[in-house]
Amino acid sequence: MIKIAIVEDDENCAKELQSFFARYKIDSGCAMETKRFATADEFLKTFRAGEYQMIFLDIEMPGTNGMQAAKIIREKDDLTLLVFVTNLSQYALESYEVQAFNFMVKPVSYDNFVLKMERAMNRIKSDADQKIIVTVRDEERDGFIEKVFEVSELKYIEVFNHKIVYHTTEGKFSVRDGSMKTASERFEHYGFFLCDQSYLVNLKYVTAVNKDDCIVGGESVKVSRRRRSEFLLAVAEYISFGRLKK
Repeated sequence: MIKIAIVEDDENCAKELQSFFARYKIDSGCAMETKRFATADEFLKTFRAGEYQMIFLDIEMPGTNGMQAAKIIREKDDLTLLVFVTNLSQYALESYEVQAFNFMVKPVSYDNFVLKMERAMNRIKSDADQKIIVTVRDEERDGFIEKVFEVSELKYIEVFNHKIVYHTTEGKFSVRDGSMKTASERFEHYGFFLCDQSYLVNLKYVTAVNKDDCIVGGESVKVSRRRRSEFLLAVAEYISFGRLKK
């Protein structure tokens, strides 16, 4: 599920953007969820790194404006895609200072919106194959080494004996630092789901869901009763939309 924030104080513009997203979701078959915020200050109160894959920002807003908000966002999150939607084209150059992914000048047509979204979706899909560097325990040397993984190689992440363990196609590795909360925020938009407080699974490797567990890459992983219904929906959605598959 791709999560998108719309930060727009103009009610009509916000509704138009939301209608564009609803139409694009049907046209593209992409699983996405949008949430609208009326001001940048409202958005920043609850913003967490890794929470949204895209943030659509108006620039001229009461209180903290969109450009100021973008700078605050970049202090916490340098991966989310920022798209400015404004009637002030003079901000185009300044938008590059905050690594804005794109810039749309109002009024925005649906055709122009689709072009921008296609570029954004291609970026997000390519990110799914990105490599990550993690400090893991080297059992042979009784120390720690830097290990490179591709996100697509991760089957699931587990909390075991208060340690984070990565289960990959290559084997399992104990990570030196980190928490399940951090891992969940980092990998959620790559098609991972927290099926239990101790397990974050890559939906790509889920082959069966039973009453109390699921099969991930041939291994049994616990599914909490509280999260089972939501997990089943996530699996069904992943299968239906084929998220992250090129």
